[in-house]
This record gives sequence, C-alpha cells and structure tokens, in this order.
Amino acid sequence: MSSVCVSILLYADDIVLSAPSVTALQCLLEVCERELDNIGMLINAKKSYCIRIGPRFKIDCHPLVTKDNRELKWCGSIRYLGVYITSATVFRCSVSHNKLATYRAFNAIFGKVGQAASAEVMIQLFNSKCLSILYYGIDVCPLTSTQINSLQFVVNSCYRKIFMINSNDDIRYCQDVFGCLPVADIVKRRTTSFPNKYRAVNDNNIVCQACVRR
Repeated sequence: MSSVCVSILLYADDIVLSAPSVTALQCLLEVCERELDNIGMLINAKKSYCIRIGPRFKIDCHPLVTKDNRELKWCGSIRYLGVYITSATVFRCSVSHNKLATYRAFNAIFGKVGQAASAEVMIQLFNSKCLSILYYGIDVCPLTSTQINSLQFVVNSCYRKIFMINSNDDIRYCQDVFGCLPVADIVKRRTTSFPNKYRAVNDNNIVCQACVRR
C-alpha cells in the first residue's frame, strides 16, 4: 500500500495475514509460526480461517497447513474486530449481523419499556443503545447502495414501531423532528471524517499515513 508492506496486521491477539496468492500466504503463515514459537505461542487452527478476495474468489483453494499439519479452512466470511468481511471480487463487508443485533437490542428495550415510556425516551434509548450497533464499522467498510438502503430500513422499522405509523412520509417527518439523519448522510459523514481522525492520532505511523493517502 503506497510502497509500504502491510502483510501482517495485529491488534492484541488477533492477527491478519494478507498475501497476493495462496502460496505466498502459506509462506507468510510459516514465518508467523516461527515468530510465535519464540514467545511460546501457537496458532489456534480451530479459530483461524482463510478468505479469498479477487476475480477468482469462487475457485477452490488448496488448504493452508500449519507446521503440525493442521488445516486452516477456507470460508466465505470472516469476523475481525467485530466487522464481517466477505469473499468477493473486491473488498466487501457484510452488515447483516449489524442489522440482526440492532433488532435484537431494540426489541429487548421496547419489550421492557416500550408500553410505558414516552416516544422521546424511546428515541433517546434507540439513539444511544441501538444506532451504535447498527453503524459499527461503517467508517471503514465500503457499502453499496443496497446495503445503505437495508440499514435505512432498520431505522424506519424501529420508528414505525415506536410511533405506530406505517406511512413513509410520517416516518420521515418523525425522523426530521428528532434530528435523525438519513443513513446515507451518516455514512458519508463518518467515512469522510474517519481519515482525519486517523491522521490526528497516528500522524507518525508510516502505515497509517499510507491508509490516509488512499
């Protein structure tokens, strides 16, 4: 990335290995295992998965093998730091888990206080407890218009249940009254501001600078 090698990404004990081919990935895995040996650690093959992104992502790949002959499975989706990355021709993220978790959180709140609390209280709870789940990771995930519309549908559904309305015009009016911006605007705002926050925190990191330039 901008002439900077970013083949290994680390966050706590979560490791991502990135390579241009399966053969290169196998070599990278061996390098990683040798370094882990030095600190008395092993790769957990049961919790490690491989994913392929690119024009040939649907073609079956030879399994990667650890030094003790444990195979790492190839799959169509992986979870890293709460973000679900899917196998596709280009880098893609899934928002299905965001939506399910948001519905789960909203229904739990509504089931306990929805009949007794005012609409103002429910909106405040929805904003503080649910929207953070729905929007998790959208700062860095390239979303399609279909995904953005599906996130908007979740917001609309929750407003529909809070105010007991069905008309899209009424939903939009209620959202305007309570300052609920369209999801498309939220996505644009957060993806635009993220590089600036990233630059401010990691100004001296060469990899971070490469990410910002891209």
